[in-house]
Amino acid sequence: MLPDQLAEGALTMRLIWILLSVSLLGLAATMLGRGQNHHSQVAPVPSEPTASSTNQSRPTLSPPSACYTLSPERRAKAVAYSRALYVLYFGGTLVSLGIYLLLWRTRIAGIFRDGAQRVSPRLIVQCLIFVPLFVATAALLNFPFEYYYGYSLEHRFGLSTQGFASWLGDWGKSMAITGGCGVIVAWVFYTAVRRSPRRWWFYFWLASIPLMLAFLLVEPYWVEPLFYRFTPLEKTDPSLVERIEAMLNHAGLSIPPARILEMDASSKTRTIDA
Repeated sequence: MLPDQLAEGALTMRLIWILLSVSLLGLAATMLGRGQNHHSQVAPVPSEPTASSTNQSRPTLSPPSACYTLSPERRAKAVAYSRALYVLYFGGTLVSLGIYLLLWRTRIAGIFRDGAQRVSPRLIVQCLIFVPLFVATAALLNFPFEYYYGYSLEHRFGLSTQGFASWLGDWGKSMAITGGCGVIVAWVFYTAVRRSPRRWWFYFWLASIPLMLAFLLVEPYWVEPLFYRFTPLEKTDPSLVERIEAMLNHAGLSIPPARILEMDASSKTRTIDA
């Protein structure tokens, strides 16, 4: 029994590292998206027009009187926020590593695995038990960090309009989605390992491609509506729909007005133009 237990432990650690890698990639994508949204935008200063040499009597055009620039206070605030994001990014990586190491060293992950194996010998059932327990435990241990990173810091710099109850609901939805996706990934991973112990990494890589494509396809239809409200733009701003359609026609594209939607992101954040 000892070799089997060691093998199962190794597979469990592989799953842990896969889930860790997915979480780190998601965190890196979030950091990249936020960094793009929070860069200071300074409008270019137009060049001053010169008077025509042939007609000196014509008045010269004056440059716009106003040009958007960050005040010293706002610039200092933006720099402080950017530095805080960098610190939290690397700090969050260390916290996640510590949590996964804790779950492994304390054999909590092993307890979840053994319990799942006692319930059913079927792999899919074991994944349905183990992954949600593992994700929920890791999320609860990481909750203080998530609260500061996702809620407290955003309100501190005036970038969020979301209440705590709404944020907590979104956090719970994210954990549920992570658990559901983790079940699928774990089942595919263990199936590949059991079918091909030597080339599992290749078959798992092949299977991960359609999984990622499938998520990209369903995310706008099923995931985003869980967090934001979408309404047809023709109901709120018909004139804007006409301008958008004119732009689409100029580009040779055609999108029905009913599919031009407005996302109510301003109810939660000030970092997205919506």
